Amino acid sequence: MSRNYCTQCGSHTTKPLSKDKEMFCAFITHSASQTQLKYIFQYALPNLQGRTVLDVGSRLGAVLYGAYFYSASPRIIGVEINESFCQLQQHVIEKYELGHRLQVICTDICAQGEFLQAADIIILNNVFEFFVPLDSQVRIWKYIRETIRKQGTVLVTVPSLEESLGHLQTNIDVYSWVQPIPLEEELLTANRQLFGKDDSDDSDLAIIHMYQVL
Repeated sequence: MSRNYCTQCGSHTTKPLSKDKEMFCAFITHSASQTQLKYIFQYALPNLQGRTVLDVGSRLGAVLYGAYFYSASPRIIGVEINESFCQLQQHVIEKYELGHRLQVICTDICAQGEFLQAADIIILNNVFEFFVPLDSQVRIWKYIRETIRKQGTVLVTVPSLEESLGHLQTNIDVYSWVQPIPLEEELLTANRQLFGKDDSDDSDLAIIHMYQVL
């Protein structure tokens, strides 16, 4: 018995799109693009030798793999609450033997304060806006603010902290917590080398922001 049915006609004679060789399927994800990952790890961030990278809400693992291939970080950690995504990431890590540098933890980030406190680079890429109710976003952001206190920790965010927090009642004073890191020169260089011009319409790099904990 088929577990799928057509929502228009009710037919149970269906098959997964992925097995239809004549159909092109596009899966939309809020993960970072390849050019964004190159920009983050090869242009925006300094050399990550000896530094720990933490991706909050690692989803399909794109940021983890980007950190693995585009940086020298010896320890790259993803925290993801969705068990299916964790299994998928673990499968990739084991299949391609990435486990000596990559680790995925399947849990709520609010239960992993030690990683937030210890990480040198923390990635927050579209992490809550599309997946978490507003009241939960407020709770998580307050926890993050109270937990990430190590001076010099770098936050890489999409969108900006100002935008993420602007519509939430968190009472977080961004500028008493972090200072923005200017990226104008890095952005210009990356656009020239990755897109062939100073300001390409195809560029998706300007939405990436960086901050350093005070």
